[in-house]
Amino acid sequence: MTEADAGFLALVRSPPGSAAANRALEAVSRHQREGRHCVVFFHGPGVDQAAGRPAGDWAALTDRRHGQAGGDIHDRFNADRADAQREKDPAAPPRGDSQLLVCNTSWRRRHEVAPLAPFVPTSLVALFSALDRPVCAQGFGLGAAPSGSIHGSALERRVPERQRGLLIEVGFAPTGRHDRIETLELALGAAALELDARVLFHGPGRSHLEGSQASAWRQLTDFGFIDLLADGSAVETDSGARVQCLEASEVEHLRTQAGILLAL
Repeated sequence: MTEADAGFLALVRSPPGSAAANRALEAVSRHQREGRHCVVFFHGPGVDQAAGRPAGDWAALTDRRHGQAGGDIHDRFNADRADAQREKDPAAPPRGDSQLLVCNTSWRRRHEVAPLAPFVPTSLVALFSALDRPVCAQGFGLGAAPSGSIHGSALERRVPERQRGLLIEVGFAPTGRHDRIETLELALGAAALELDARVLFHGPGRSHLEGSQASAWRQLTDFGFIDLLADGSAVETDSGARVQCLEASEVEHLRTQAGILLAL
């Protein structure tokens, strides 16, 4: 699989106005200009991107695809150039477009009215289904990049045709019940689809495994659905979940070997 063959998948869990949210919009716009089909999946706090002013910024990406109003001169120039290239060479890659998907469960926790077009409410199955195709995957989440590592919330990782498993990174501390539930839901979704998946808790993310509310993670390890991993020393938890602790070198090796890395 070449870079030109791959689409682009963005998992957006960062709220509107955050640096990660701005990077997400920029990344999708760039990949779209380069002719890639983009799938954007909004989850958790990220679903608020589909409401208010941020929604207009994202919708403009689909407007550009169909030649409607919207987009700056640079976007229109690149789109026109791609159209001209296709006329000369029918085999040239088509101009990119964007599909905007919103986790219906996350949305309903925060909003009473369904999101407007072009946003499409759907389930987590759509996110994992998008990973079945050759794609560059990038997570724009709530956690910061681990110290001394190139990996983190804005990591772009190309998924090879023969995947070597999904690594879900949790690097943020939950600030409310929604954060805990929605992080767990992602892991449960991967388990339900029998994906080769692991969850790595690092830095502040280790707090998801602490306290009585962490007991929900036990259902994943009791039945061997997903391995739970943590960086550093042993995690103090009353959850009963089995958590394997890794040294820094083991964490880095795990990230390097993952076919798909999604940072939450």
